[in-house]
Amino acid sequence: MRWIGLLFVIWAALFIWSFASFAILEPTGDSFTRGLNRVGTFVGSQFGAGFVAFAIAIQGRKVASSPAQQWIIRLPLIMAALFALVLISIILFATFGPEQVVTIPMEQKATAPVRP
Repeated sequence: MRWIGLLFVIWAALFIWSFASFAILEPTGDSFTRGLNRVGTFVGSQFGAGFVAFAIAIQGRKVASSPAQQWIIRLPLIMAALFALVLISIILFATFGPEQVVTIPMEQKATAPVRP
């Protein structure tokens, strides 16, 4: 039972760190890649938290006796699954969602024909 408590502490630390890293870490890089270190930290921490959540769910099945304990054991895995679902939904919406085309009215041509 102690291992489950330790795994919960590790999961909570990773989960909280993934969001706190945006405020704590300084953005590094130049131009287009500036700030990707924070995104990488977020995704890596969420992946680690998901891995620990899976371990909690596997080990917790053996020790959970009441239905309330079973739901508490499943909570980190449910949160990891919801995060994955939101991430996949954002990617699919960005890829296949409605296209927004911005048209800029042009009163005259930007270039004129060359006259000999």
